[in-house]
Amino acid sequence: MLQKTDRAGRMIRHECAFCGNAFWSIRPDAKYDTATCRQRALRWRKKMFATRQRLQRHATELAEYLDYPNARSAAAEYMHATIRQIEAELVMHGILEVK
Repeated sequence: MLQKTDRAGRMIRHECAFCGNAFWSIRPDAKYDTATCRQRALRWRKKMFATRQRLQRHATELAEYLDYPNARSAAAEYMHATIRQIEAELVMHGILEVK
């Protein structure tokens, strides 16, 4: 079986940035083993960007609460609710295990 090789005649071993599987490639800058992993990584990045924006909005609201001394207990409650939401997102995406 013929294998494509780089100019030096070598295939380069990589690890997929999304699934972690090992693969061989001619390109030294290869990141993903399949087009499926490349697409899943793109979708994951888009979802994480949206999640980060949502969390930034929560942080902004929390900072507004802290400006008022009478609202600090509400701010603490809001912060704990936000932390629970973050943990739920991490569990849903398989990043954090359920305690």
